[in-house]
Amino acid sequence: ILVSTCTIKQELEMTHRFTKDLPHFAAARARVNDPPAPYGPCAQDYLTTYLNRADVKAAVHALPVQYTCCSTSLRYTINDKGVVPIYQRLMNNTNWHIMIYSGTADSIVNFVQTETIVNSMGRPLKINEYRAWNYPDVYYPKSTQLGGFYLTFDRITWATVRNSGHMVPQYNPPAGHEIFLSFITVGGPGRM
Repeated sequence: ILVSTCTIKQELEMTHRFTKDLPHFAAARARVNDPPAPYGPCAQDYLTTYLNRADVKAAVHALPVQYTCCSTSLRYTINDKGVVPIYQRLMNNTNWHIMIYSGTADSIVNFVQTETIVNSMGRPLKINEYRAWNYPDVYYPKSTQLGGFYLTFDRITWATVRNSGHMVPQYNPPAGHEIFLSFITVGGPGRM
């Protein structure tokens, strides 16, 4: 059983966090020069600490402010019509190919809901079957892991990302990196 090492106060402040050095991953992490650890309950703390380092701020030319993962000072308008009008506008006014993806463990916007939204746009399918996509295994680079499945429409690719929540790059960095890299290099998920 994995038990959070965060305090109750931290758990109440942020729901998604990361445990730093899980003993059962130590040997595997050492083999591959300490890759990103799997998602856990204290991730926000490590990200905030990293983003506030002077060398990181200098490297990304960031403003000299204190960064936090969540802010109550940002104001934005919630669009209660959803994202379909935005996607439709992109399809009508550009020649872009877009990729929409969802984590299979996303409790905020379930991947079935996202697939329903994509299907509601009525775009023609190029290939009428789900295809698997893979990414390099972090601990065994000569192997791959199943990243998820995808459908290819005329100018939209819809994909799932296995073992990932709402924020794919945060929950599953290796798969998040691969789905982005493969989309910009070959136009869809899965170069492997």
